[in-house]
Amino acid sequence: MRTNRSASLGILALVFTLLLLGAAPAGALGPSAPPVIKGAYVFLDNSGSGSQLTAQVEVELPGGVVPLNVSSVSVDVPGFGTYNLPLHKRDLQPETGYLANLTSLGVSGFPAGTYTFHVTDTSGGQATATDTLGVTSGLPAFGTVSLTGLVTVPPANGTGVNLLDIVGTPNPVVSWSSVAGAAIYQLRIRGGYQDFNLLARNTTGTSLTVPSGVLVPGRRYIIRVEAYDHANGFGCSPSPCTNADLNARSRQDIEVISSGPEVFLQFPNSTPYGSGSVLNIGTRIYNSITPVTVDIHVWIGFPGGTIVIGHYPGIFIPANPNADFINNYPLFSYTFNGGEPSGSYVVGIRLTDPTTGDTVALATRTFAK
Repeated sequence: MRTNRSASLGILALVFTLLLLGAAPAGALGPSAPPVIKGAYVFLDNSGSGSQLTAQVEVELPGGVVPLNVSSVSVDVPGFGTYNLPLHKRDLQPETGYLANLTSLGVSGFPAGTYTFHVTDTSGGQATATDTLGVTSGLPAFGTVSLTGLVTVPPANGTGVNLLDIVGTPNPVVSWSSVAGAAIYQLRIRGGYQDFNLLARNTTGTSLTVPSGVLVPGRRYIIRVEAYDHANGFGCSPSPCTNADLNARSRQDIEVISSGPEVFLQFPNSTPYGSGSVLNIGTRIYNSITPVTVDIHVWIGFPGGTIVIGHYPGIFIPANPNADFINNYPLFSYTFNGGEPSGSYVVGIRLTDPTTGDTVALATRTFAK
């Protein structure tokens, strides 16, 4: 890892140079190569805090990069007007989804009708798509969702911490209470922010035993149970389709930690960074449980996009409860010249499984310029 530090410094300097110069990726944009809308959805969602109306659109740019070359994303809500949809998250992920909780933005109730989505690129290329909402009330929340094999955590760590003993319970059972009005349930598990692993679809039962090999030591997982009404039924005709009509749903997550490597980012909290300020970022990786081989990704998210700073594949991290595997400060350094864009920046480091891509450990920190 240490041999790549000089390369990381050079890449970081290039990143800020491109930002200052306003460089954009090569390729055709505009009316001749407009944005592509992969999916447009409006649905009712109940995550336990009450029903909410959610709009989501997935975008591709044939001649550009999302989000650098996306100028605006919005949705027309029947009877309420137009609402902007922000990029869902700032992270090193292939997803290009724009999403908003319309209820929190002031939309009252759940207006039935056709919702029109608009995407415009930085050269004036435009695309539209529609989805129709036919339901006017969401499903009630789950009463309970539980998982066997959880270890009691000391009170100082809070009530939301779920530590899973995978060695002692390799096949935990997920159980949930029935939801009034639901016809079917879906169970999915994902590692960190990676794609969900679908374990059950269209099931009418209220429990499932997780198969061997789905959960392994040293990972973060989100176990998600969803209830759907009769109208959704999954799929559509003709296929493929770009809408999710009449899919009122209720969902509940259990976030689970299985002991493994921990990763941290270190830099001073002197914000905002101005001309002449020096940003020194270090990292610590600690592993007390099980030896593991990971790929390490480091990135910086700036106002308008994300740039990879370093990628270190196939790093073996031994188990050592008494010392860090690495304590590198600074991992990279940059002196601000004042010409960089103002706004919120995020620095991230992620350890992933080289085979599955699942997140083993993740740390992000933000700063302002």
